Amino acid sequence: MFTLAGQVYDLSRCILQSFDFDNLLKAREQFPDLPIMLTYGEGDTGWERCIEHGFSIDADYKVVTEEMVAAFHDAGLEFAVWTANDIFSLSYCKSLGVDYIESDLF
Repeated sequence: MFTLAGQVYDLSRCILQSFDFDNLLKAREQFPDLPIMLTYGEGDTGWERCIEHGFSIDADYKVVTEEMVAAFHDAGLEFAVWTANDIFSLSYCKSLGVDYIESDLF
């Protein structure tokens, strides 16, 4: 699939994202230069594994802590949050210093 995608898209401008950590590990083996991001939500555990494997994270803003953001940034990794759909959650996410804020409204 990525071979085909590489014929259509500039993969250096793509990020592979998934809830399934094992799939991300397999993708890293096949495409070591492709940026990878774990989708992380309530009830998930083990975000630290991302740092060990060089994966960025896209987390539900409700589970994010300043320590999590700092750990990723200290490792040179990006931190995205979803889904900030009101001014209060948007302000909170901005205060965390994340790299991306996803919203259905803004």
